[in-house]
Amino acid sequence: MADKRKLLVIDDEPDIGVFVRDVALDLGYEAISIHRPDSFEAFFSDDIDLVVLDLIMPGRDGVELLRTMAERSSTASIILISGYDTGVLHSAQKLASEQGLHVVGTLTKPIRYRELEDMLNAIVYPPKNRPRDAIEFLEFPSEQELQQAIDNGELEPYFQPQVNFSDNSLVGVEALIR
Repeated sequence: MADKRKLLVIDDEPDIGVFVRDVALDLGYEAISIHRPDSFEAFFSDDIDLVVLDLIMPGRDGVELLRTMAERSSTASIILISGYDTGVLHSAQKLASEQGLHVVGTLTKPIRYRELEDMLNAIVYPPKNRPRDAIEFLEFPSEQELQQAIDNGELEPYFQPQVNFSDNSLVGVEALIR
């Protein structure tokens, strides 16, 4: 049997961290949730495959933890989460990429079970114990492969609403395809 993938959740809201951890456990991960960002170093190790990281936390925020991961040359995949608008997530994702980190997705709070489950199931992990510069990321499909997928009905759209938190109005929608 293959080794279980290891997941670490860092969110200052314990209920959210436990929710993410429990979804990951249901999917066969080894998972732990911490709610104090100042204890990150005590739980983070090189064998962590995936970090689910809240960006806005008191004391040390998620951006600071991203920098710590970059300094340690982490090869862990990362899912960023935030209760703020998607602009915060996209800015942090860009910063992480510039630091050589691998962000595989972003989620806005409230996190929905199915959305998290789909994201966790879609992650493709590189083989373990490979040097950081040897990690191969998935390539984009060719135009022919994309056309074949369209013709065969293999693409499924997912729509994620963008909501103004001050008045709960719909301000846009992000379309994803899997």
